[in-house]
Amino acid sequence: MSEPTIQNASMSSDRTKTLLTGAIIATLTLASPVSAETTWGPGGTANGATSPTYTLPITVLDSIRVTVPAGEQRRTWTRLRNEALAEWGIPFTVINSPDLPVTDEGWYPPTGSISLVRSQVYLGTANTVQGTWISDSASGIVLLSVDSNWFKWQGLWRSYIAHEVGHALGFGHPYSDEQLLSADFNCSTKYVMGCAYHVSDEERVLVRGYYA
Repeated sequence: MSEPTIQNASMSSDRTKTLLTGAIIATLTLASPVSAETTWGPGGTANGATSPTYTLPITVLDSIRVTVPAGEQRRTWTRLRNEALAEWGIPFTVINSPDLPVTDEGWYPPTGSISLVRSQVYLGTANTVQGTWISDSASGIVLLSVDSNWFKWQGLWRSYIAHEVGHALGFGHPYSDEQLLSADFNCSTKYVMGCAYHVSDEERVLVRGYYA
């Protein structure tokens, strides 16, 4: 698996930050399940799948890294991020970004990029772990609630990054909302878009086929 290319960028740290608009928040809600004949991979319509328009290599703006304490914790975050991206098997260019721009439409990630955002810093809330493709800005966002537990259960949190990046890449879940709410629901351990710790070969085939 190829490692992502890393760059550093200097963006204005005093740029006004605005909360996500209702339009973005709305996109974080899974779409209603449709026919099982459709796919939950990128370009599909099942279980929240979307059709992003990124070009390779995909730019990832990491505004989380600078918020993590320097030293071992920051090195651990960087490693987990790189490992999670590498698991998808497509090229990324990571820019360590201390701030994200505010556009005319509000606080949107730049077109064609995926932004990694610490929810405590940008939303003022914890326990928010979600990823999505935002059609209005043609960009993706991954919201993560990073705390000390990240550095105790590293395999779990690496899978969280990979899972939410998967949503930004266009993946839905391998199960429907109805299945999720059923009393006998059993989360799939075959796919990282379910409850697996690693991206499966099948998921890599889907993402490579879509972005080829």
